[in-house]
Amino acid sequence: MGCLMAAEKDELARFVGTWKGTGNSEDTPYSRKSAQDGTTFCQWSSMQAFLVCDQEHSAPGGRARDLSVYTYDESSHKYRFFNLGQDGHHTAIGIELRKDEVIYQSDPGEDDPKTVFRTVNKWESPDRYTYRAEFSTDNGKHWTTMASGVSVRVR
Repeated sequence: MGCLMAAEKDELARFVGTWKGTGNSEDTPYSRKSAQDGTTFCQWSSMQAFLVCDQEHSAPGGRARDLSVYTYDESSHKYRFFNLGQDGHHTAIGIELRKDEVIYQSDPGEDDPKTVFRTVNKWESPDRYTYRAEFSTDNGKHWTTMASGVSVRVR
């Protein structure tokens, strides 16, 4: 895989820079009530095929570090998102990029095929977006918010 095509690269370029985020989690079966904050630094890989984001954020056990990678799969014409945590958690999902939104949504689990999770980033300007993390127990018909907040580009 070489460099991303210009259009696909432009879609992912909205993340480039340093972002500061704040928000709140709610008490749900999948989250605990708490304040959230984090810093994310995103830059292109040396061959421009991947956008790599290093993040430090609040977590239930204290501070946590994650590494996220965004790319575009030319064969399927889909964007992909990979997340790796120092605690061993990992995620690989497709994402949908729209003009003013980015939607990350999990596939249903094998143990509970009706439960799905998603995060919706809604861009208010090139340097600010709101986010909400949600779950659905009816395969996406109704959503319950687990967390919400705002991220602002500081550089």
